[in-house]
Amino acid sequence: MDRTFFLMLIILILVSCEESIKFEEPQPSNHVNLTRIPKQLQGSYYSISDDTYLTINDQVIVDWTDSKYKTLIDSLTLEIDSTKIKEETDDFVNIVDGRYKLNLHLFGDSVLVHYSYRDTLFEISDRHILRRFKGHYFLNYKKSETNWKVRRLTLNKKELSFSKVRIPADITTLQQVTGMQEIKSDSGKVVGYKLKPTRKELKKLMKHNFSETKTYRKAK
Repeated sequence: MDRTFFLMLIILILVSCEESIKFEEPQPSNHVNLTRIPKQLQGSYYSISDDTYLTINDQVIVDWTDSKYKTLIDSLTLEIDSTKIKEETDDFVNIVDGRYKLNLHLFGDSVLVHYSYRDTLFEISDRHILRRFKGHYFLNYKKSETNWKVRRLTLNKKELSFSKVRIPADITTLQQVTGMQEIKSDSGKVVGYKLKPTRKELKKLMKHNFSETKTYRKAK
């Protein structure tokens, strides 16, 4: 394949962002950990906003996508990191980067792109704790003993929603509900907040916060 092809593309970079809202303990505090994902949550779901899907069984939540599209080479907005190329011919490139796979089939001025992605979002363990509260489920991800990432999972009929605290939109209401400890960088810049809400405070947070949401519908 012509190496100039790669110079026409934008670098494909996988970036994991540091969580800016942290909880000192799993939520809700002092609740029993579930050992299985409830049966009513299990099944296959598709996103209403993009081409991603979820598969849920009694232990694991998997996020995945598998899509194909054809476009002109000149309009393709991906760049290939040559260290990720597993196979290459004059008209085919296979790229693998961890959870991501990308196949490019060239046909003259056109290219058929086959993109797939698979990621385990949650797997019940001592580091991934599931708890139920007021009809909602809380996915707790352990980063350290006093540092937990928290997501709220809500099933409403056939719609499943993942929610988290929105930054900076939710900060004002957070400050009104519970105490927050600022997390600062070495330069003194505020880079996040740490929370330890009571049961009563968590109920208020559920009403006014966790406003950043992605929704899926159950597949038939």
